[in-house]
Amino acid sequence: VSHDNGAPDQVSGTNMSEQLVAENFTLGADANVILIRFWAIQSAAPDYRGDVYWAIYSDAANQPGTVVAGGVEPVVNAVVTGNSTLFGYAEYSFDIPVDIQLAPGNYWLALHNGAVSNNGESEMLWSTTAVPVGSNALYFDAVSGWVSSGNELAFRIEDTTIFVDGFESGNTTGWSATIG
Repeated sequence: VSHDNGAPDQVSGTNMSEQLVAENFTLGADANVILIRFWAIQSAAPDYRGDVYWAIYSDAANQPGTVVAGGVEPVVNAVVTGNSTLFGYAEYSFDIPVDIQLAPGNYWLALHNGAVSNNGESEMLWSTTAVPVGSNALYFDAVSGWVSSGNELAFRIEDTTIFVDGFESGNTTGWSATIG
């Protein structure tokens, strides 16, 4: 995992159907990102439109800057987690397969339920997390620009890193063989 913004807390969320929502993250090393996992809460299964717009933005003075990678991922499977909020919304997990090379630095993950131009009412909310990592998520308002949602949102950025002990760079001094 390159970045873990925390697991969902089943408390609340930020509506990702009516606005583009972005949450910040930092990478301390190069990453070959292969998966974006996020959690959403929904009042009903049909609130999910069947695809997800996603984008990784560079950071520009603590808000999303230039799009580094992104697109609409068709038919992202919504997996029911079995958890729900106190107000009855069911929790779902979503995995978006990607192949992105990112350098160390500050970024923003932006998500929207369906194409960004589809802003119809729907109760699909990007789930909050109780883990305070960075600043609160932002949503894009056509009049005001990027506005704080007041929430920290749940997601993970996964990469292909297998070893973290220097093996991939040739450091095998701690290894020994046992035969027998």
